[in-house]
Amino acid sequence: MYFNARDILCLIKDFGQTLTITKATTAGTYDTTTGSVTGLATKNYSFTGYFYGLSEATTDPLKTLRESKLLAIPAHNLGFTPEEGDLVVGYGDLKSIRTVDSNGSPVVYLCEIEV
Repeated sequence: MYFNARDILCLIKDFGQTLTITKATTAGTYDTTTGSVTGLATKNYSFTGYFYGLSEATTDPLKTLRESKLLAIPAHNLGFTPEEGDLVVGYGDLKSIRTVDSNGSPVVYLCEIEV
């Protein structure tokens, strides 16, 4: 599939919405007695992103469908780099990230969010 970064950036500018991503800054420790994670530290980042579609895929031999939202995030002055496992608040975890770059510099991140 071909993506024109300039077109994606225009869509983000014209139709994007303010979103928040939560990134873990320390991994924390799993407590076997309580079943919870302690010591986990996170940081929130706000950005403007554009949801550009839905994707459905089978994830196992039982043919269970998994639905994902597709999200474009502009890279310029973002302040963070999206990574798998980051949480887009209100939507879900980032499952995959593709970087569209120009001359080696990131222009936009195309992300899949499992909902």
